[in-house]
Amino acid sequence: MTLPTVSELLQQDRDQWNNTLLACLQSTASESEILNLLQEALQHEPTKQSLMLAIADVIWLLSSLQSDSPSSSLWIACLQLLSSESSYLFTTLDPSLLEQAGLLPPNINTEAFFKKIRLYNTSTFYKQQKYNLLAEESEGYAKYLALLTSTCPNVEASRTIMATFHLDPNRCLDLCLHIISVSEERRDELLPVLFDAAPTNKLAPLLYFQLQESPHQPALLKCMAWLTQQSIPIHAKKLLPMEQMWSYLWGPEQDEALNELYQMKYQQDVDELKALSKVSLSGGSTAEKQNNGVDLSKLAKELAVQWLPYIMDHEESWFLLEDHQWSQLFTLFPNDLGVAACAALRKQDWWIQASKRILPPWNPEQASDDSAGSTIDDVLGHVMKPLFRIAESGCVQYDPILYSQLCRILALCLRENKKEHDSEILDRFLQTFLLPSLSLFPSNPAISHDLWGVLQEIPYRRRYKLYAAWRGKGLEKAALREHNTKPIWLIRGELEAGKSARYSLKRLSKDTYRDISRSIAQVCFSQPLVVFTTILNQIESYDNLVGVMVDALMYVAPLSLDVLGFCILSRLSGSSGGGLDVNRSRLKEDGVNVSQWLQSLESFTGEFYKRFPAIECRGIFGYLMHRLKEGHVMELGVLRTLLKTSGGWSFADYAPAASLSTTQVEGRAGSTLLKRETMSFGVHVSGAFNFRSSQQVRNILQEQDMGVILLILLSQVRNQIVYGDSDRPKPVKLIGNLYDTCQVTIAILLDFLTNPTDDKDAAISHYARSLPSLTELHNTYMMDMASAWMLCRPLLQAAERMELGRKHISIKDNLLPFISSDESRKSLEGMLPPETWSHISSMLFETFFSHSLYDLFCPEDVYNSEISRLDREVERLSNAKNTASSDATELERVKNTSADLAEDMVVQASHVDSIRKIIEQRKDSFFPSTTSSKEAMATFFTRCIYPRCMQGPDDAMYCARFIQLLHEMGTPGFNTLTFYDCAIIAFSRSLYGLTEGEAANVSIFLRDTWKLLSNLRYDDNAFASEVAGKPGCFVAANDPKFSLVGVPEASGQEDGDDVQSSSSREVTPDVYEQFYNKWHASIGATSIGALQSKEYMHKRCCLIVLSRMIDVYPTRPKTGNKLLTVLEPLQSESNTLADIRAAAQAYSMQLVKARDDGVWKEEDAATVQARQEKEQADAAARQKKAEEQMEEMKRESEKISEEIGEWRGRPGDRRVTARSYESNENRRGEDWRGRGAPPSAPSTGRSDGRYAGAGSYSSMGRAPRREEDGRRPRTGGDSSRINVSGAKRSRPPSPSEQDSSNKRARSQLEPGEEASSRGNDDGGRRRGHMRSRGKERR
Repeated sequence: MTLPTVSELLQQDRDQWNNTLLACLQSTASESEILNLLQEALQHEPTKQSLMLAIADVIWLLSSLQSDSPSSSLWIACLQLLSSESSYLFTTLDPSLLEQAGLLPPNINTEAFFKKIRLYNTSTFYKQQKYNLLAEESEGYAKYLALLTSTCPNVEASRTIMATFHLDPNRCLDLCLHIISVSEERRDELLPVLFDAAPTNKLAPLLYFQLQESPHQPALLKCMAWLTQQSIPIHAKKLLPMEQMWSYLWGPEQDEALNELYQMKYQQDVDELKALSKVSLSGGSTAEKQNNGVDLSKLAKELAVQWLPYIMDHEESWFLLEDHQWSQLFTLFPNDLGVAACAALRKQDWWIQASKRILPPWNPEQASDDSAGSTIDDVLGHVMKPLFRIAESGCVQYDPILYSQLCRILALCLRENKKEHDSEILDRFLQTFLLPSLSLFPSNPAISHDLWGVLQEIPYRRRYKLYAAWRGKGLEKAALREHNTKPIWLIRGELEAGKSARYSLKRLSKDTYRDISRSIAQVCFSQPLVVFTTILNQIESYDNLVGVMVDALMYVAPLSLDVLGFCILSRLSGSSGGGLDVNRSRLKEDGVNVSQWLQSLESFTGEFYKRFPAIECRGIFGYLMHRLKEGHVMELGVLRTLLKTSGGWSFADYAPAASLSTTQVEGRAGSTLLKRETMSFGVHVSGAFNFRSSQQVRNILQEQDMGVILLILLSQVRNQIVYGDSDRPKPVKLIGNLYDTCQVTIAILLDFLTNPTDDKDAAISHYARSLPSLTELHNTYMMDMASAWMLCRPLLQAAERMELGRKHISIKDNLLPFISSDESRKSLEGMLPPETWSHISSMLFETFFSHSLYDLFCPEDVYNSEISRLDREVERLSNAKNTASSDATELERVKNTSADLAEDMVVQASHVDSIRKIIEQRKDSFFPSTTSSKEAMATFFTRCIYPRCMQGPDDAMYCARFIQLLHEMGTPGFNTLTFYDCAIIAFSRSLYGLTEGEAANVSIFLRDTWKLLSNLRYDDNAFASEVAGKPGCFVAANDPKFSLVGVPEASGQEDGDDVQSSSSREVTPDVYEQFYNKWHASIGATSIGALQSKEYMHKRCCLIVLSRMIDVYPTRPKTGNKLLTVLEPLQSESNTLADIRAAAQAYSMQLVKARDDGVWKEEDAATVQARQEKEQADAAARQKKAEEQMEEMKRESEKISEEIGEWRGRPGDRRVTARSYESNENRRGEDWRGRGAPPSAPSTGRSDGRYAGAGSYSSMGRAPRREEDGRRPRTGGDSSRINVSGAKRSRPPSPSEQDSSNKRARSQLEPGEEASSRGNDDGGRRRGHMRSRGKERR
């Protein structure tokens, strides 16, 4: 045998020492090695006495087994080492052995000593001693119990009593454990006695035996938990190993019982949830009473289950069971074990130390460097495993303090160390425990606020992933179908929250939203996903709920609002869970218009982020950027709405451009304030602009150059809409709408990024740093020239203002790449074909694209009109009595607006003058040749005018005004007539390939241009002052287009003088007339062809252009009459296109009115007079026919009166009496006499033949029935259908009923008698029917 080392020997307990020493003394090792080992071990003071006693016992055992053999020298040497314990040796070893070891005194009588030893052994081991046998209680146990309850128990006294009275060690241990369990305050005093009396291998079974029948089980269980933490001083081992004790309390039978009860409990909970989700039509409870619950009493009586709450304070207890077993136990006993687990967590030292850090007096400078819980990783390392075990049970709801403190600790650690943590572990903890557990605290805003303190320190991308994991595969019933993926308590909370939310939303209205908002907020505190999913479902179906819903969110917590932002993004992306909206169509069934749910969601998104600007909306912009990158543009309405509503930039949205009035179009040439006033028609809505939300949207777009990226993506994806590949072709109208939406969104976003309300220099500076150069936009990002210049134009204008020395331009470094220079103009030559620069110069190209309508045109009339309107409003508010505070605020606003507009007008007028001077200085270098050519005009139109005119109404008017400016300045090389000839023909022919927005832009250009051309045609003074002698008003005689032959209009030639030929002559009025007739005919022929086309877009675009030009075109009657003829089929009911029919009818009426107002300037007087005479004759014929009908109705009414005049009602019929009948007859006669006979109405001159005048019907108030009408007389029951007094109809009258009676009746009334006549007519008709029915019965 190999001898153990000294350290190995000292680590053993008393029993192990006996075995080891016995083996050593019997081994073949040398005596010196054994003696050295024992000698070194005895030098260790803590174990010296116990080791000496163990050596003595082993020598006694060996001497007893080998009594016949002589004593070993090794024994003698070992005994000599134990000389200090001679008193114990004298009572244990044989006297002869003591004598050989020399331990006996030299003068002792050996024979007498041996005799005393024999007497002692006899009395000790062989003599029976009995005490109080009748009372079954020995004096020894009494003394031992008295010792344990004394004030100073000690080990020596306990040993003496046990040895003297031969007490049973197990019973003594039992008494000691009992005293320790009932006297917690004396445990430390009795611990040495327990160490001496308790064998470590027998303590666990003894305790288990005591637990079986002990009346003090709780105290004993608590004592057991205390014993597991006590270590033996000698060996540094646990007195009662927890694993050893647990093996007696928990076995396979308990495992099987636990699993079985858990499955039964789980199935019972699922059945309850299914019953809860059912809708009861009987009005009773939706959840029927379930069977008796699962019987947990047997498992609850298990000693192991009862012991667990006492040992959970210790970390080693969590290793006694598997994780799923812990989860099952907490689920079955949440009130006992779950609460104990939460309490145990808060008792740990690291938790106490970390909790001190979140208290207000905490001072970080006084904290120790090694304090626990100072980082995220430390906190998560302590709490993740125990909290994951209780997550499924939801027992944390019984300890909200734990949840709140944990949130605050994590929030503090995140604020101090945002980057120094493992994000995956943190996200897993939030996803598995912290975020779902919020559902366990209903109506608790403090808990929601504490959790938001953690989540707001996390980037929104990670937060949205957490929300998605919280939502899972579905909510409410969808989650119940997939109940294995969520805890039962979470599904139950979703179902209850869904019911509460729907109950509140049913009662939500504009009048009750303040009260309902509180109940909505209470549910949102714990279940925001369920509430907002329900809200968004209703909003997508009913768009009139948007404003009310936003107002109802006034009390919702920030965490819930952030979840709503995630829900909006999920609805947009089609990933809101449940699989119900993954591939929802974003178009209606017609395949052209945006679906209702998407429109409603767009409106709600804008209003929501406007009302709550602090809520994160980067996710929306990031999603839109991703969609644009993939080529999808259906969600552009969301971006547009965010800019208009949240950003407050609705005035920049000009769509649909066809609906803009002339004042609005010209107002867009002014300042930002003028745009706001004109686009809103001067109506100011309080709260329409939220500065905070506008600034928030701008800051987000400026972060990481997101706004510029969106602009570039929009410019790229716009062309993909038209030319992109698709599995199936899209409708042309849809392509046009999407294309126009892209263009409008670009304009709004560009204006929003470069024209803020607070600091323009900062916005321009940031935009300049973000935007690539013009060359990069064109070459790298493959943008067309017009779009690239459009993005760079604000910077070019800022650079120009900086060069002019204007104020508030302090960003020179950022604008250096955009300053006009020879180098920049030279770089343009590589962007277009070389032949382009042989016809136009780069100076013209740069000048044209670098300016805007604001630089060329100051709408002074619009400025003055708005200022006058505001001044009148100031006068009205000043003269108002009892002016409220809101009126005073409005008065101040109106005054400031008026003053600002006046200042803006002065500033813009000065700016326009300076820009015009700059352009006039450059005009000589616009064209390479001073001799104009058709190629140069065509190039200028193709490269400059046409692409920019398509970008918006502002640019279309800019193009028209720029051309007029070139003509006014007499630009060398610019031929005005040649350019207009090229532009008008090209624009008129482009009607077959335009979108609705582009058609509106072309209409603005053509109207502004045609207004000038028409004025020159019909005003000789204007022609003489603006055309005669101008460099651009010469024509070449050899040009085949300008031959002497007259130019036909539409499909034929109209009257006009021939052009006088010469080699190169100045344009005379006669020559200009030929040009005018040609352009007029070109527009007319194209318009007629488009209106007769079978394509929808051709008709639509043509009507848009013609409607805009109605006050200036057509001026020739032949074209106008042809247009009226072509419009007739479009106005008929057979036209299935409702919008085309309505637009055609509107334009037809406008065209007739324009003709009557004299817009058809070439219409002769004879034609006008003949048309008026024909209209008067038609009106007279219609009046005569109406009079004849009146006479016929009167005769029929008199005939009916004669037939039923003597009837006075049946006996007992109280509805009509003789007196009432006579009074009514007299009253009606007085009415007729007062009004007199129906006069003949004079002609009104209206083309439709309608007139006012003519008296009432007959005295009976009934219109006669014509024979050809073929209808039966109306009965009394039908009178509700023709009630015209303002009451609600039971059903609408048929068209035939309206045409035959109501329309005739209305046409015969005097203007002041319409209401009374209608009432008499209705009452008379009812009385007439009643009499006829009485006659039939009679």
